[in-house]
Amino acid sequence: MASQIINEVRTTTDVVWARLSAQLHGLEPHMERSDAPEEWPTRQVLCHLLAEPGWRPVPVLFSFATTNLPVIEIKQGQMNLTPEREMMSLRHFEGALKRHRREAFSYLETLGDEDLQRKARIPLFECGRC
Repeated sequence: MASQIINEVRTTTDVVWARLSAQLHGLEPHMERSDAPEEWPTRQVLCHLLAEPGWRPVPVLFSFATTNLPVIEIKQGQMNLTPEREMMSLRHFEGALKRHRREAFSYLETLGDEDLQRKARIPLFECGRC
C-alpha cells in the first residue's frame, strides 16, 4: 500500500495531468503553431517536457541523497527537438510523458515514510548566483 505522502503527491499530479490532457485535447492539427512569434509551438513544449532523448526520471530520483549530491544541469530554453520527435504524434508524446510519470511513481512507492519525509538539499534547484 502506498504511503499517505505518495497518495497526496499522486492526487496533486493527477490534477495537473488532467489539466495538461485537457489542454492537449484536439491539438494534433496545431502541433506546429504558436500563439506568438517568440513562443514555442506545442511540439517544442512537449519536447522540452520530455527532456533530452533517453532521459528517465528514476536515475534522477535515485540520485537524491544526503551525501555526494549530483549536479544536474538544466539548459534554459533547450527544447530537445530531434528528427524522431519531429515525427511524433500527440498520442506518442502523451504516452512518453505517461511512461515517465508511471516510472517515477513506481520508484517513489518503494520508499518508506522516513525517506519521503527526510529534508534534503536538492542541487537541481540551486544556482551559484542565488
